[in-house]
Amino acid sequence: YWEKQTSHKFYFVDDPHFAEIHIKWIDFHSGPNDAYVIDNRLVEVGMGKISCQGNWEPFSEKDLSSLIKHEFGHILGFEHSSDPQNVMYPHIYTESIQNCN
Repeated sequence: YWEKQTSHKFYFVDDPHFAEIHIKWIDFHSGPNDAYVIDNRLVEVGMGKISCQGNWEPFSEKDLSSLIKHEFGHILGFEHSSDPQNVMYPHIYTESIQNCN
């Protein structure tokens, strides 16, 4: 996605010592966000969230793709957008898990 939007090139490496960006997949975040960028090198992504019923529910592939695109945008220096259709919009609503509100 970001290669098409910018002049950046991304390469997968087998050895984490050669990686400039690391992705850490976790069950879920207990904070307000489902993914975070840490020290502009680590993207920590929750794989799901706790539902209103108290059960862990996985995100869909589409939701995970949106989360990782958004966080990579932050690594590239992009701020949040006010346009709900923009990948940098601060709230990505999941297609599979309803908000409790």
